[in-house]
Amino acid sequence: MPAHITRFVEKAHTRGADAICLDLEDAVPPHMKAEARAALPSAIRAAGRAGADILVRINRPWDLAFHDLDAAVTAGVKGILLPKVEAPEDVCAIDRLIEDRERRQGLEPGSIQVGIALETAKGLLRDKEIAGSSPRIRTISSGTEDFATDLELELTDEGWELFYAKARLVLVARANNLEPMGLLGRVSDYGDLDVFRKSALRARGLGYRGANCIHPDQVAVLNEVFSPTESELQRAHQVVIKAQQAEAEGKGAFSVDGQMADIPTVERALRLLRRARLIQERKDRVSRHVDQA
Repeated sequence: MPAHITRFVEKAHTRGADAICLDLEDAVPPHMKAEARAALPSAIRAAGRAGADILVRINRPWDLAFHDLDAAVTAGVKGILLPKVEAPEDVCAIDRLIEDRERRQGLEPGSIQVGIALETAKGLLRDKEIAGSSPRIRTISSGTEDFATDLELELTDEGWELFYAKARLVLVARANNLEPMGLLGRVSDYGDLDVFRKSALRARGLGYRGANCIHPDQVAVLNEVFSPTESELQRAHQVVIKAQQAEAEGKGAFSVDGQMADIPTVERALRLLRRARLIQERKDRVSRHVDQA
């Protein structure tokens, strides 16, 4: 959300989002960039009241990025989002700039994380180098609208015209132990929650772990879609129990609901259960923040 629009920022902590992005880039008109930077300290405090991670999206041009980082690298900020990344050298330079500002602010070096967005063909074709260019990087995404503009595509609700780019990004993320973030489908029609839900479901099915949203009503949809369902959790528990029984009997493979299961099946079940625990831990932290507020 635009960092300088107080009425949005003041309500952000009530929306239930895991992270809140204070935007200095596309959501802020060029003549209001300085105002948005000046608003960051109060915006960070307001948006973080319920325990959500606070992220700041900076601008791509270097002359703006320098000033953005001066304002954004501060206590209370979890990470910096880098838009339109096209080269690993850019990320390395930003890494050094962040480290310099961490020292100036008395922050622990390396404490500020980075999320990168590949939004052009040039950036996507250097995805492997970019993904491994800094230990700060935690998430990787591809901007749907910007990417479609670069490729001169008309987006459909299904988003299959970007399937290759979206699928490739998941592989790169997994290879570099990053969280892939994004949707598969058009995102501009924010009022149609059914279309939005389907886009999120397609992305989850492809391997994405979460996504950004541009309207508060979308938060609940993402929280639901990217969280394990009760049936998934029940099956995961069943797989783990059956695996323990099979191991005790000296078996490597076993059956769950008439389907063969083995080591990869167990690993997926354990990962799902770990993810569910992390989600619950975050909910508990938010509840504590709300109680203390």
